[in-house]
Amino acid sequence: MLYNLRKHFKDVQDGGVREGPFWVLVGAQMPSVLIEIGYITNPTEARRIFNPYYQTLLAKGIADGIDSYFEKN
Repeated sequence: MLYNLRKHFKDVQDGGVREGPFWVLVGAQMPSVLIEIGYITNPTEARRIFNPYYQTLLAKGIADGIDSYFEKN
């Protein structure tokens, strides 16, 4: 996802990967991932989150990442 976004938005930050018992994932009966795409409290990220072009890049990046995971596993 980051690779896809950074082609068009150079200053996209990587928040890292964290494992843990996130409440929204507790009890999930299938493999699951929680993706934070930005923070609406950050003015730059907030503008981007509502931009349809940015949303398309995010969606493509997420889909490509899932495809890549299944190709490797």
